[in-house]
Amino acid sequence: MTHDEITQLKQERGDHGIPFINLPSLQSVDTAQFHNGVLNDYSQRVGNHKQGGDLTRLLLNRQLAVETAGQVRLTKAGLLLLTQDPRHEIPGASVRILKYEGRTKLYGLQNNVVQDETFYGPIPLIAQRAQDYIRSQLRQFRYLAADNRFNTVSELPEEAWFEVIVNALVHRSYSLANESISVYIFEDRMEVYSPGDYPTGVDPKQFATNMVSRPRNRTIMDFMREIEYVRMEHEGTLRIFGEMQKAGLPPPEYSPSGQAMVNVVLRNDIDRRKLSQSGTDASAPTFNMFRLEFQPVHTPEETELTSPPTFGELKSAIEKTLTSNGWAVSSFTHDIAIDLSKSALPLPSGSEWVGMYNSFQFTLQEFNSKFYLALDFKVEVRSRANLKRIVAVAPLMVRQRFGRGFARINEQWIAGFISQVNTTDETVLFEIRTAKKEDPKTRVRIPFVEIIPDLTSSQLSELLATSGNKVDLYRERTRLSNLPSSIRMERIREINAELMRRAFPITIRDYQIFLRQDAVRAISPDFVVNSFLREPAISFGQQKLGQDISKGLTSFGAYEKPDTDIPIILMATPERMPLMERLVTALQIGSKRYTGFRNTFGTNLKVVAKYTVPFERYKMTCEEIVPNLSRSPLPLMLIFMPDERGLWSRANHQSPYYHVKHYLLENGIPSQGVDQNTLENLEWKDLNLALDIFAKTGHVPWVLDEGLPLADVFIGLSYSSMRIKDTLERVVAYVCVFDEFGRWQYYIGNTEPVPFEQRDVRLASLIGSAVQRFAEHSSVSHVHLHHGHKLKHETRMKIANAIKDVAPNSNVHFLHLNDDNPVRLFSNESEQESQVARGTFIRIANRKQFFLATTGKTDLQSGYRGTPIVAQCTPYYYGSGSNPDSIVYAQHVLSLTRLNWASTRAFSAEPITLLYSSKVARYMNIFVQNYGSFSLHPDLIRTPWFL
Repeated sequence: MTHDEITQLKQERGDHGIPFINLPSLQSVDTAQFHNGVLNDYSQRVGNHKQGGDLTRLLLNRQLAVETAGQVRLTKAGLLLLTQDPRHEIPGASVRILKYEGRTKLYGLQNNVVQDETFYGPIPLIAQRAQDYIRSQLRQFRYLAADNRFNTVSELPEEAWFEVIVNALVHRSYSLANESISVYIFEDRMEVYSPGDYPTGVDPKQFATNMVSRPRNRTIMDFMREIEYVRMEHEGTLRIFGEMQKAGLPPPEYSPSGQAMVNVVLRNDIDRRKLSQSGTDASAPTFNMFRLEFQPVHTPEETELTSPPTFGELKSAIEKTLTSNGWAVSSFTHDIAIDLSKSALPLPSGSEWVGMYNSFQFTLQEFNSKFYLALDFKVEVRSRANLKRIVAVAPLMVRQRFGRGFARINEQWIAGFISQVNTTDETVLFEIRTAKKEDPKTRVRIPFVEIIPDLTSSQLSELLATSGNKVDLYRERTRLSNLPSSIRMERIREINAELMRRAFPITIRDYQIFLRQDAVRAISPDFVVNSFLREPAISFGQQKLGQDISKGLTSFGAYEKPDTDIPIILMATPERMPLMERLVTALQIGSKRYTGFRNTFGTNLKVVAKYTVPFERYKMTCEEIVPNLSRSPLPLMLIFMPDERGLWSRANHQSPYYHVKHYLLENGIPSQGVDQNTLENLEWKDLNLALDIFAKTGHVPWVLDEGLPLADVFIGLSYSSMRIKDTLERVVAYVCVFDEFGRWQYYIGNTEPVPFEQRDVRLASLIGSAVQRFAEHSSVSHVHLHHGHKLKHETRMKIANAIKDVAPNSNVHFLHLNDDNPVRLFSNESEQESQVARGTFIRIANRKQFFLATTGKTDLQSGYRGTPIVAQCTPYYYGSGSNPDSIVYAQHVLSLTRLNWASTRAFSAEPITLLYSSKVARYMNIFVQNYGSFSLHPDLIRTPWFL
């Protein structure tokens, strides 16, 4: 060895001749300081059971702990690999990633850093989070392949750059404790700097041709290989060269030895790739939006122009011109129009009760001072029956709560709200709808015959069935409205042409507003398309990975295997109890596509009690038995729900079904209803039903394999506004909490409604409590709140401050997801039936807002023929540093659509943050409206009881 090599080796081994990472740290073997996810992963892969379950012995054997002065302490390696934040002893134990605009660093007023993020924690977590984040920051390039189809590739191969990151984490010199790893992303390259020179005896000139292995940190290397972050220890650098060559990119560049830092450069050949992108705008998606253009009525020379119409003026004028030109516009939502000159669509029966109409949804959009009219084809269902006719045919429906409706007043139909129903004199107390909430309310008594309730879909279906009309309203509406993308776009163009002919141009003051004929393309300068987001891998039993949920469950089993059987309590009417017993047996045994409960979920269903009682005695029976039920393990009550109409209908929120559900949830027992159809036709429902039982009893069926970038905790936020005692508006708020892997954590909600003006304070308090609870067990740097309701800036500030009170170093991200908008995307690749790919992601230029297709063409699901759902997303950031790239938020949303534990479908249209919140909202509205309050039992807070 040379003198320099001997000197370096002494530095690496320290004064005692022991490698730095094997020296004792100040940290005892205290699992409270460990990162639970990394520790559990390591224990499972290495097999802590092989050590008799003795964690300390496992750590000592792996040189992750050492006994010194009668105490067992973690080594530096154990500190770096297992604890939540090793920086208190090794301040440089982190990876800092900076993204620059352009190809060089600029400083001062010309500073060109656009993203700056630092990742810390145990080394495996740093690697995973850096991987997720860098993946989100690299561009995707589209090129026309030999088969005339567009393919998408990343600017740098992930196998190459991730290997460089892992090598830096494994082989850096941790004795340079204050220095961190740095990653710089430029337009034309990525550079990675790691502290220290190459390990003794390593020559970077040999990397391209020879297997080089002289690990500085053997303990870290072994740990990372055991959890499969590192493969064969000789392969790493060769793989980097091979992946770059395979991608047609220049070889990696390594700094020479003898430097204080190791520098690796990966170049993306950006100039050549930019040339290959020319012409790909032809494949850019098309919106269902049409540009509105303003033209002055007079020339500027003739008169001084007033300012152009505002958003509000334009929106009001569009609704007015539709109404005056033969369309009926929804009195409540103001965004649905029905052409009054066209007849209702034919129904097999029941047309005297229900009308079904072709219609369209319209909304005004404004991006970068340009206005667009978004149009979407719809099929609307309207009740035609007045309340007197409804009560005559279905008298029990009068017990249901009606909301919106229409009253005939002075020969005009007026929109409003049905506050009270008086069956004695057959009148309702009707509140006339006002333009603003704060406007004075007018309430009048209206006879049944002059009232048409705005019935819900379930109420309309019940009315049709009760009146003897066997028409499946949901199926008919779906058949008529769920059109293939190409046909839907054709209908939208026809609607636009009709509007151009009958309603436009519109005149507002000194301007005429014209509607353009051509739909808007998602191209620059107004839009930026990134048509590729990554589908996350799903982790099942034995940490096996897959994409297909159903196949993954049946092949590998659930992610979590309970230690005990799941107790089942059966409740059914006398004639249905034998069928319920047969159902449990069928779930246990399985079928052709479902291999049985034990094979799939690792445990058995065990019937511990059976109660055969009439439906009307269900709640009374529950009140008798529930106080004496054992809660360990948590039992589930499997209940037969009759299909009778009227009083027993689920559309009737006074039904015993909801009485029982409310009672059980407040008393700590999850339940699952079973209807007659399920009892008779279980075969294609067995896996989903078994999944519901498994999840509701607090077990995890599957999770994302990798955590989401820049995220520690996700919160699905929602609230319900409701009327209490007919006049007072109250708010019930609730949150659903998930970790970075999308795992359900817990639910927290108000127990009673509060006045609307107290909403912000209650939301802030609720969310602060949720984050505080999470922070007791995990570090919190990034909190993400997803919400479907718009929140004012003042509301967001109160919530952000409440979070920072309990997690001072946290960065708070809000994401408003509006998936109830008419914006659609259509592909221009004709062979794909105009259907864009799931994950198509379009930024609005100069704004953080973006559109994301959460459904669409995908290998995860074959045969999807409808038009993809598009979420309109707006992020808000309250934290340090620059705003995160919007692609990070888009990836979060797409990944979280893969975690709906209520179904084995590959994905849902909504992320579970909002999907679960909407399920909670439904029950909260029912329970609070009918029972005044709802307080979930503490035993169920950590279970998805609402599935």
